[in-house]
Amino acid sequence: MHWPEKALRKRLLNSINQVKRLRSDLSKLSDAHQQARLARQLTLRLKLRKGLAGQRLGKHRVPKNDIEVQIGEDLSENLRNLKPEGNLFRDRFISLQQRALIEPRVPVLPTKRKAKLKEYEKHAWKRFE
Repeated sequence: MHWPEKALRKRLLNSINQVKRLRSDLSKLSDAHQQARLARQLTLRLKLRKGLAGQRLGKHRVPKNDIEVQIGEDLSENLRNLKPEGNLFRDRFISLQQRALIEPRVPVLPTKRKAKLKEYEKHAWKRFE
């Protein structure tokens, strides 16, 4: 046997002896990947259950919905006299934003005029006397 053949044979025998160790390393690595994947799925499920409230999505943050309740003193004796609290449209809109069905946005309020309108007297109304 020549020198290169001997070195090659020695390397081959050494790699055969390492098969058990490599197999166990591979199984440990695949188990670690499986655990990480399950952890990511769990956090994603919890995040979806919780909603996107308070997180930044695009340009704006998703608003947190403050639940409006009536205190015991404010409650009426029967359900017929019960007054609704809050705004149903606003609650539904915030719910849609939290569930990522529509994008979060800031309400656009109408702007007031900064300068007064100037009044001009048209030529037809001028009286030259």
